[in-house]
Amino acid sequence: MVLDSWMGTPYRHLWMKKGRGADCSLFIGAWLMELGIIKEVIHDFYPPDWYFHKKVEVIKEVFSKNIATQMKADFDLQLIPVDAVEAGIQLMRGDMLTFCMVPETGVSNHAGILLDPPNKFVHSIQGRGVSLMQFGSFWLSKMTSVYRVVYHGV
Repeated sequence: MVLDSWMGTPYRHLWMKKGRGADCSLFIGAWLMELGIIKEVIHDFYPPDWYFHKKVEVIKEVFSKNIATQMKADFDLQLIPVDAVEAGIQLMRGDMLTFCMVPETGVSNHAGILLDPPNKFVHSIQGRGVSLMQFGSFWLSKMTSVYRVVYHGV
């Protein structure tokens, strides 16, 4: 499994190198590249504490502009609103989730990949790096969006 090979990679801001370092959103981009779903990861510089100073949705921009536009043929990125999940749309293995960890800002500042719905997800977080974590009510309450890769091929 591709995600297993990333486990233990330390957290490093603006990195996306397996075993060397990755931040939460670039880890997801590198994972999608390794799976052959996207061609490349394009990102701009952002300081480690950007979400305290700006109301810019940097992580959502990574998904909507950079990852969505880099999808290979037969793949699309679908945005599933959080209220649809609350209304009963089921989360699926491989769904990419964004979270707001600083409620005062309202900005999505963390991301992870759902591994075993509804129990576990993988993310890169300071102090732990790429690691497996329980996905429960704490994370669900902080979730701001769900992105799903849709394959249209045969």
